[in-house]
Amino acid sequence: MGQAEVQAFETSLIRDEERAVELAQRLTPEELFPLLTKYAKPVHPFGTRERVLGCLSQSEDERAVELLVTFLTPLATNDELRAQAAAVLADRNCGPVADELFDIIGRDVHRLLQLAPTLIGLSRAGGSRCRATLEGLRADLATLNAMTDAALEELEVIA
Repeated sequence: MGQAEVQAFETSLIRDEERAVELAQRLTPEELFPLLTKYAKPVHPFGTRERVLGCLSQSEDERAVELLVTFLTPLATNDELRAQAAAVLADRNCGPVADELFDIIGRDVHRLLQLAPTLIGLSRAGGSRCRATLEGLRADLATLNAMTDAALEELEVIA
């Protein structure tokens, strides 16, 4: 799909839901992913994020992108969806989509590290509730470290 069609899709997503669905069915994941990250927000002119994603997920590739966006969304707590997204990514060569994913993860981790001093300061005043949150954060970071180590080991095997 050409750049003009991608721009037409962006415009139609805002103005005409039926046209958006029609165009979304022809987008490649590389074209669709930036649009989803731009428009798949909790509040949207057509309603919920889930409804927008539902309109766009008509083929296997677009389903992969939907799962990817769900995987990246902080509001997503469904571990099954996260696992599906990880499996979809593992089974295909995502190229530009993977690059975008790494950019987002890197940006989010960098933001978290910038907030760490504030988080530590707030936790001193927050008591046990903050302790539970920090323990959850520690567990999440440990999981991220383990996943990163596993991915690096896999890359060494491939190389």
